[in-house]
Amino acid sequence: MTWLLRKVMPTLKLATFCEKVIVDVNGVPSAIGLFSQLNVAVPPATIFPENAIAPKEWAMLFIWECTLEEVGREFSQLFKATTADGKSFGAQSTIKFTPQRDRLRQNVVANSQAVPIGRAGKVTITTHLELDEQIVVSPMEFGFDVVLVKAV
Repeated sequence: MTWLLRKVMPTLKLATFCEKVIVDVNGVPSAIGLFSQLNVAVPPATIFPENAIAPKEWAMLFIWECTLEEVGREFSQLFKATTADGKSFGAQSTIKFTPQRDRLRQNVVANSQAVPIGRAGKVTITTHLELDEQIVVSPMEFGFDVVLVKAV
């Protein structure tokens, strides 16, 4: 029986959006400023182009629980972001992790420096997990809303 035929794979325990993730020396993450919606103040008579972006740091925190059978195997978590109108935002990115015997819980932190503001609506992050370039955890979608608030 090959590895990929066994159903033992990392289990996603947490996925969240936040302003910042801090990981202490023991590997314990703190998610600062959780959010599901970003409000963008729009000055009067301002119209953003559809591809407008705003400088805004934000992060995603994923916590994976692994088993001893996964120790030493390099997993790749791939990310793709799309805007409210279904257009790609930024390049697809990959973060790799390798569970260790003394650290079966893996933190994956993906940072971004900007948010698309050209159109109000949901920004969607699609992610999946690969082992040896084979998908081992099916694609999942997470998102947050961008709300354009007209300033008075």
